[in-house]
Order: sequence, then structure tokens, then C-alpha cells
Amino acid sequence: MKNVLIILGSPRKHGNSELLARQVGEGIKKAGGNADFVRVNGLNISPCQGCGGCDKTGICTIKDDMHEMYTRVDVADAVLLASPVYFYGVTGQCIMNKTFRLKICGLIRELPLVYIGDDFAFASFMAMGDTELIERTAEALVNHHDFPAFDVDVLICPDTKAAPLAHAMARRLKVNYVVARKGVKPYMVDQVIERIEAEGDEEELVLVLDGIDAKQIEGRNVCLVDDVVSTGGSLKVLENIASGLRCKVVGKAAILLEESGYQGDDLIYLEKLPLFKE
Repeated sequence: MKNVLIILGSPRKHGNSELLARQVGEGIKKAGGNADFVRVNGLNISPCQGCGGCDKTGICTIKDDMHEMYTRVDVADAVLLASPVYFYGVTGQCIMNKTFRLKICGLIRELPLVYIGDDFAFASFMAMGDTELIERTAEALVNHHDFPAFDVDVLICPDTKAAPLAHAMARRLKVNYVVARKGVKPYMVDQVIERIEAEGDEEELVLVLDGIDAKQIEGRNVCLVDDVVSTGGSLKVLENIASGLRCKVVGKAAILLEESGYQGDDLIYLEKLPLFKE
């Protein structure tokens, strides 16, 4: 765990909750991580004004310090909330509700909105670590009426964020899965490297499959698995890897499809993830 956002919820500086949080931060730093502290009592975060703007756009129209919070939450590997107990709960400073409510497989998740510029935002979705969501979505995908359950020999996913989903699906299908990493790792031997050229401001996308994993999927029926599909770049690179190893891609599956993203009709997904413009 490299980046931890620590939210100081007390209105008092240097109180007991902050003292404990600072000690945790020291432990994170000693372990090689980074602790990012934010004192919410010093932020300009306005309460809901009942304007109804979010009914039209899906995001709050108030321009305040929550915009920065969205970005800090998105880059964090974990978020720690330190608060004293006020009226049997956290302090009022800790209640930050500018999120997108995702309803999926009978679950509700509040996704923080991350702003890009002043008038565009996306909902940040992180399935890794959410065991209940992973298990339910894996069950829904393998039982989807379009999923080729009996044709799949092995699953392949892009990097570690999608690995928990691939693992849960593979366990249900009684098959193995492999992970294509974003870059060459020290353990890799005879690795397969595929990339797609960068477009506009996007970075070049590179995925690498270890040689041992490449031998496992060579010539077999594979299903591509991801947590969120946006433009489909990762799927394209995985397809190139599969093609080079004489695999047949029999399916593509994801939990969410980003709105206005991948246009192929061969992707099985559970819900669409909206983009927000003001």
C-alpha cells in the first residue's frame, strides 16, 4: 500500500484522533509508503443548497474544495478517516457526499467524482478490495445469458486491478486465469509484449505476459476480463496478445462500461458508468 489519504475529521488541531492518525502515518512512511493528510475543517466545502442542478447533470454545481478531494481520493490506495465520536457518530466535518451512487447486483456503492477541468467529471470505481462486490459481479457475469461459459479454457485480464474479478470468475468456471502486467517485471522470462500507439494526450498502453503464462494460454479459447472498460484499449492489446499466441477470443466481460466508450457489441457488462458534464 503506497499512498494513503488520511482525513483528519476533528475540528480541533492536535487532538487525540489526530495524534493517533499521525502515528499511523509514521508507520506508513516507515513501511515505505506515503501518508497524505488533509484537515477537512480547514476546507471550503459547502452543504447542499437544494438547487436541483445534480438532477440534470449528476454532479454538484457548487465549486468548492471537494474538487481537490475527489482527485486525492482517486490517487490513494487507501483512505483512513480519523474522527472523534460526536453524538454516536463521526463529526459533521467528515460527511462529504458529492458522489455518484452506483447500484449493481443488489449493492449500492458511493463513487467519488473526479473532476478533469472545471466542467467534466467521472465516477472513480475501485472493485479491488471489495470482496462482496467482486463475488456478486463475478456470479452475475458467468451466469449472464450471453456468457460463453462452456467455451472458455482460460481467462486473461489486464494488470492487477481486474485480477480479483478474474479470480472469482475462474473459480466458478473451474478454469485458470493469467494477468498481463503493465510493464516487464523481474520474475518474467520469455515475456510477450504488446502495445498500442498513444492517441492525443493519452499515454502509450503496454501490456506484458510472462512466458510461462503465454504457454498456458497458447492455442486455447480465452475470455478477456476487465473491471471497467472505457475506450477498449486494454481489450485491444489483450486481443493482440491472444492472436499472437494462436488463441481464440470467445468472450469479453467487464463489470462496467464507461459511457461513450467502447462501441463493440461483443462486450458483456453489467452496468454503464456515466460521465458528467456541466
